[in-house]
Amino acid sequence: MAFSREVRTEALVAAARHCCLCHRYRGVKVEVHHIVPVAKGGADTADNAIALCFDCHADAGHYNPAHPRGTKISVDELRLARDLWHRAVQMNRIEAPHDEDWLYCRYLVCKSFSALREIVEGSLTQIPVDLPLLAKTVTGDFLSSILRRHPAAHPSSHVWGDAFQDRAEYERAHPAVRVFERSSFNLFPYFEASRIPSREELLSRLASNDSPTALLLEAGAPEAEISEAFAYDELCGRRCFQEIYRLRPLWGVFVAATNLTERAIRFEALRCEVEQPAGIGFRPFRAREPGRVENLTLPRMPVPPTGTVIIPIAVVFGPIGGEPWKVYGTVSQDVQTGEVQSTAHADGIDLINQLSLVGPSLWPISFLLDRAGTGRAQEIHQLDFSNLYTIDRSWESGSCPHLFLEHSLDSSLRYWGELWAGAPDESQVDTLQVPHAVKALLLTELESEVAYVVEVRVNGVAITRNRVLHRGETLRISVRPGDRVRLTGYYVPHASARNRGPDPWWKNELVAAFMQSATSNTACRRSAMALRFAP
Repeated sequence: MAFSREVRTEALVAAARHCCLCHRYRGVKVEVHHIVPVAKGGADTADNAIALCFDCHADAGHYNPAHPRGTKISVDELRLARDLWHRAVQMNRIEAPHDEDWLYCRYLVCKSFSALREIVEGSLTQIPVDLPLLAKTVTGDFLSSILRRHPAAHPSSHVWGDAFQDRAEYERAHPAVRVFERSSFNLFPYFEASRIPSREELLSRLASNDSPTALLLEAGAPEAEISEAFAYDELCGRRCFQEIYRLRPLWGVFVAATNLTERAIRFEALRCEVEQPAGIGFRPFRAREPGRVENLTLPRMPVPPTGTVIIPIAVVFGPIGGEPWKVYGTVSQDVQTGEVQSTAHADGIDLINQLSLVGPSLWPISFLLDRAGTGRAQEIHQLDFSNLYTIDRSWESGSCPHLFLEHSLDSSLRYWGELWAGAPDESQVDTLQVPHAVKALLLTELESEVAYVVEVRVNGVAITRNRVLHRGETLRISVRPGDRVRLTGYYVPHASARNRGPDPWWKNELVAAFMQSATSNTACRRSAMALRFAP
């Protein structure tokens, strides 16, 4: 996930702490990035390192073809720009920094409720840094008070609602329900209907089960900014039309500062802008009020080389839905809760207008440090949601393979639903008649399980047999409107997911991410296993 101290120093010195693209001296506001992302096979070596300021990092689209923003500068262009600038530094004697950084600073957004609980309780073993130390702040105390009120038996992000016999019964119970198209232009393609619960419903059904929801109600937040109820056709187990309340997720924002030197450092203070509203202080993330600048005293215990101080600086409510994070690279691991934890270098800038702050916030300016009697102030770049790290956790819930319909004109996708959902390990049959303006079916495996396609028939003709799909693999079947398709097969879930109940929100995230990625990236189509059907 990061370069070694030696590689990072080499890259910064070679660039004289200037950005290799815009050639501006940026000091601590320049960072060393991968030319080829780790997720694409890039190495943590000097040859794959480039110094970029935060602006050019965003404008370059992170040199990743899947990145949605910026000019998407190619790998060759980045290497050429870096090499030319390094040569200019050498030939023109552009000065390298005289003072080596003592700290490597970055921002971390923890999106997992269980991980947040561990952090505030002082259990830092799952934070992916060496020798983590948690600093006590007023923001951390506020976050801890929310977590202490939360009943441990309930997850934070959703609460199950009522089950109905079918959609007709659900619409009779809730006449104002909104029904949507399961397309790539919809952020909730797994679901078929939604509604905004009333305040009375939120108080009676959700507040006692979820402390963040209770906090939002206490703060007087509008109902639409607290929860949305979604409904879908549940095919696993007893078939029904199931409703689930999606709650606004609670996130913690931290600054992580790692000692890059070979000697212990004492953190004297964090110089920061303090925003401390009255009461709960529920407010839009962008509507930050100018705060007073203070030197926040930190515990003066020595931080050893490679040690990292973790400082809580903000409590954020994430969106109920919204555009997914753009992920540059991810490292996953199993944790003691049974969940899978993912640490990602990510871009959440498209979510900014959907975020809210609560409680006191600290906006870092610099650290005041002491090393063996020598004092120094080191600046910190501002929190930038287009360039930070996230920690999230999810359960291996198990899921059937998914079927998508590809539009004839623009190749956009519509979600058809899950296949072979009756039970795992048992061969089942699903049938459909191809709708108007559909040119292909995409049978996709999105989770850590194996889908076995026993047979696909189109208009009675066997097109393929005995195909196996692993996670991330897609079988594309060319069809025409009116064709009758019969799909026979089954899936084998991962062992850890066999006894877990359905998680429709996780399925929605998987389905939505696949649809948006496949629609925007034609390369995804070319990598699919294409089958041609000749009638």
